[in-house]
Amino acid sequence: MGLLKTFLNEKTAATIFRPAGLKVSASVLEAGTLVFGEKGMGRLVGAGSPGPLFSRLLVFNKTTKAFGTVPGDYKLPKEYDLLVDIDYFAFNFLRAVSNASLTTGANLRSEKELSVSLQGIGKEGLIRLRSELKTPPPVSPVPVLLTRGTDIDFEHTFFNALDDEAKYFSIRDTDDVHESDMREGRAVAIMTNLESAESIRATNKARLGDGGIVLWPVEDLTAKKAIDFLSDKFGDENRVLVEAGPSLADSLLEREISTLFLTVLEEDSGRITEDSLPFFDQGHIRNVCGFELLHECRVELDDGTNASYLTFARRNESGIRPTFYYKSKPVRAAGMLLKKGNTYLLRRCKGKWSDVGGKTDAKDSCALDTMVREAVEETNGKLFGDDSLEEASKKLFSYLENAQFEVKYGKRSKYLLFVVDVDENFDMSTERFGDMEDTDKMKHEYSWLELKGLKLHYRLKDTFKERKG
Repeated sequence: MGLLKTFLNEKTAATIFRPAGLKVSASVLEAGTLVFGEKGMGRLVGAGSPGPLFSRLLVFNKTTKAFGTVPGDYKLPKEYDLLVDIDYFAFNFLRAVSNASLTTGANLRSEKELSVSLQGIGKEGLIRLRSELKTPPPVSPVPVLLTRGTDIDFEHTFFNALDDEAKYFSIRDTDDVHESDMREGRAVAIMTNLESAESIRATNKARLGDGGIVLWPVEDLTAKKAIDFLSDKFGDENRVLVEAGPSLADSLLEREISTLFLTVLEEDSGRITEDSLPFFDQGHIRNVCGFELLHECRVELDDGTNASYLTFARRNESGIRPTFYYKSKPVRAAGMLLKKGNTYLLRRCKGKWSDVGGKTDAKDSCALDTMVREAVEETNGKLFGDDSLEEASKKLFSYLENAQFEVKYGKRSKYLLFVVDVDENFDMSTERFGDMEDTDKMKHEYSWLELKGLKLHYRLKDTFKERKG
């Protein structure tokens, strides 16, 4: 919890990412947090940060400093096996939290066994996680093919993603795709333009019926329009996973993609690919496309083979107050309680003692962001010195990387509380916090006290209340 950057050696990675250890939702959530970080997980399993997701496996040539792709028919050297397993787990995690998976005709032709069903390492735990999150449809994302072509292989595994495969042998000829079909997993959609739809009808008359392959003609079809249409089917908290190559990413990253996940394998000799993909340069992703790096997970193997797993998110400009999730429980506010022995650093406002904390905000990417922002504001940037709020936030994030802390959850208040043990060098004085919060002019006082016998704020009573389970 609270990871800002993850470094894993080969032994640790091999222990975590093994089939036997990822059979329950709790274990895949823990593994997911290592890969995506808490901020990334807040977007993937929380509410309030929906939108299209994009994932890509890349190679970084350390000699030429260029990014490239792995050819679809290329067998990676054996030393990459563990690193690719982690990438595949992450990719299936994205599928597990997505409502629909959008791919292209070109991708379907290059990946002969493409299927959007949950698979690979962690399959059992991811299926359980999807069920617990109540992500529609219940089994796997709706497979959606985006194509302008008419030569479609209907025997491809892509069209047999769900349980009852027999019904996918026929095509429902309609432009009225009902929301219930999508949410309950009764459809595999082919989104195409009007002209291509006519051609598909003409060449597949024998297949036309009431089956699960829905032909969905869209006038002036674009990738953006396809994503918008799919989003409408799943409401305000939709997640559409884009499973396609860089050519489609080029048209989507600058505006449409909400969360971007990149696996970058490092190599020296150029033996894997020579294709140059300057679009995936981090500077371009951040400065031009408007993303920020949420988390980096770096895995270093004993033989010197390395990979980085990078999670980016588009900067939140919507102004919508997000809901994050902690162990599948909604979080609408978060705070910090510093602890020294049996005493806690408490703040009294309006006659009640509390931690430092408050509600989530549109600028936050996760509950940790909320906690740090609120803690720094309510202590006027004075936790570690006379700092600006920005500098104080950086210092608190850094402090938490090495601190011991416990996380408590308040069910009634939907409050996530970080109880942090301070070290021997922490300044125990309280006068530096002043008698008023600068940001909202609320009067306060601070003191180190035991909790027993105090008039506590309801969120502290809620989070410290003992519960079974």
